[in-house]
Amino acid sequence: MKKNLRLTLIANPFASSFSTRRVRVIERALNSLGKLEIVRTEERGHATEIAKKAAENEVDIVVVLAGDGTLNEAAQGIMHTNTALAPLPGGSTNVFARAIGYSNDGIEALGELIPAIEESSFSTIGVGKINERVFLFNAGCGLDAEVIARVERNAKIKKVAAHPFTLSTAIQTYVKDFDRKKQQMSVNLDGDLNGVRMLSSDPTVFSEANMVVISNLSPWTYFGNREVILAPTAKIENALTVTAIRALNPYKLLRIGMSAMGRHKTVMHDRDIAHCDDVNSAVIEALNVAIPYQVDGDYLGSTMKAIVSYIPDALKIVVPRVE
Repeated sequence: MKKNLRLTLIANPFASSFSTRRVRVIERALNSLGKLEIVRTEERGHATEIAKKAAENEVDIVVVLAGDGTLNEAAQGIMHTNTALAPLPGGSTNVFARAIGYSNDGIEALGELIPAIEESSFSTIGVGKINERVFLFNAGCGLDAEVIARVERNAKIKKVAAHPFTLSTAIQTYVKDFDRKKQQMSVNLDGDLNGVRMLSSDPTVFSEANMVVISNLSPWTYFGNREVILAPTAKIENALTVTAIRALNPYKLLRIGMSAMGRHKTVMHDRDIAHCDDVNSAVIEALNVAIPYQVDGDYLGSTMKAIVSYIPDALKIVVPRVE
């Protein structure tokens, strides 16, 4: 490990598990590694500014105590630099931190992060991009993005009961407002298709999808301690996996949900679900009305067209040691 590291800790005071005491514990631990600056985010997008400034000042590691949204923002600011990103779970789900091997509790994860930094356990990963926004673990168009938008409007409930509230919101959104005939998309793969694998017996799913998820890794999300895996073949070492789902109805949603938390048989073999691995670029177009979309659980609005690309070797991260 380099002596006298320079670190910046970005803390989101609005995150689910944020507390002043927790920040003090983390501060003492990180101070043992070198010079530490702590900055608290004040508004949406602030983490990008903080991280970008840290990279310009040649800070070695940006540590983020927050949820996936703030972590995503920080990643935007340090891409293609020598500054490494280190996640400390502080949100309600913390998909990226858990997916790369950290514990879901911020203090437990701190105990994994310190030795990883001491032993220079770094990795450079590729990320996805949809329109102008980068994503670390997934982006989604359609129903999942609409659910996220509605959950975000009730931040206080999300903070105390994120998973039950998200589930109930998903059911209400589908029952009350979802029109599968109107909310359809086509997915067109673009560029060099060498090495791309189509994992479906019916690729026409890509021409009439109700929901599209682009994965940079698996799982898609977590429900409590359970992994929810929509794209079992997605790996952070590879390019993107595009998953399209059509003919959504309550029964199919239930089957997909149970399969995603179980053995994945429906997720991988249903005729109305198609996957494509190792995708470097794609274009998703709404067929009738603008489709909501999200990145890393952050709602971005609605669009008639989403341009997706894979950016290899884009981000340096601190990964926990494998015992």
